[in-house]
Amino acid sequence: MRKLQSYLELVATLKNDYKFRDFYESTDGWLIDQENKKHFNEKYDDRDILFAWCEMTREMDIWGINKMEGIANYLYHPKKVYVIMNDGKLVTRVELVCHIEKERAEEKLIKEKLMEKNREKNREKRLVKKKRLVEEKRLKRLAEEKQK
Repeated sequence: MRKLQSYLELVATLKNDYKFRDFYESTDGWLIDQENKKHFNEKYDDRDILFAWCEMTREMDIWGINKMEGIANYLYHPKKVYVIMNDGKLVTRVELVCHIEKERAEEKLIKEKLMEKNREKNREKRLVKKKRLVEEKRLKRLAEEKQK
């Protein structure tokens, strides 16, 4: 079993291995708009919960109930990291990734079924056209035989 690191060691590991930077209220305050800021202040901030904000996806994660637990969860227990959904519900990051992968697989299956359906329609159209051409040739041949 891994020995629990000190807070300073956890922070150093986080900064060195994951290239995180500190959050500065004066320059990074725009990351949380006023509406969300009020929401988070009412529900979470006064409880000393450790959050992580992703600028690229604009998602907020909850790492843990304090700094030590939060950083340890992120580094060693990712199943304990939660995402705050748009509706305010908490879902683990692992569950969210699984859900997204499942949705993508379902979308891919639907597209494949649609493509197969279109291929089948095209096959049917080609078959009908082929039958029509064969029938036209047969009728043309019969007409030519009657003329002789």
